[in-house]
Parts: sequence; structure tokens; C-alpha cells
Amino acid sequence: MRIVVDAAPPHDVRLLDADDFAGFRVDAHEVGAAALDATLRTGRLGRLEGDHAFIAVEGLRALAGERSPEWQDRLAAMIRFAAEHGWTAGDGSVRAHVVWAAGDGER
Repeated sequence: MRIVVDAAPPHDVRLLDADDFAGFRVDAHEVGAAALDATLRTGRLGRLEGDHAFIAVEGLRALAGERSPEWQDRLAAMIRFAAEHGWTAGDGSVRAHVVWAAGDGER
């Protein structure tokens, strides 16, 4: 599952690979850290902390739109898995790796 933040302002956000529950990342190609954090906060999607974004579950569901009950179950399982591995925050948000440039994880 990938959350993609467009490089050009207003930094539109969209969800790609919504059925891939094996990975969770934010693609922020050509988007600086401050702009990414502001975009996530403004859209109530989450926040940036270092090289990770913490994504609000309700924000993720809103981004995904209407999905089947099976999809919702798989999302819940992904969130439980993340929690079991310490990849969630106290507010329930889920940690996602930020990919800063196409093809790598560097800023």
C-alpha cells in the first residue's frame, strides 16, 4: 500500500496499491519534509517524524474510499500486525516508511 504525495503544490495525496497489505509507505518524491508534514497534517492523514510518517487509520480509510468488508478486515489485520511489532503510536496511527526519491529511501 502506498500513499503518494504529488510534488507540485497543493501536494495532492492518493492511495495506490490499496490491496497490497504486505508493505506500507509514503512516496514523497520531490516533496520536502516540511511540505510533507504540512500536507499530512492539513489533510488529517497524520504527521512526519524523522524518516517515517505516522498515518491515522481513519485518514487512511478516507483515502481508500468505499471498500469491501474483506478489505476492511485485511486492513484491521495489517494494523494488528503493525501494533504487535511496535509500528504504531499511542494515538493508534500506523508507521509508514517514507520514500523520498524514486528508487530509494533517501532525502
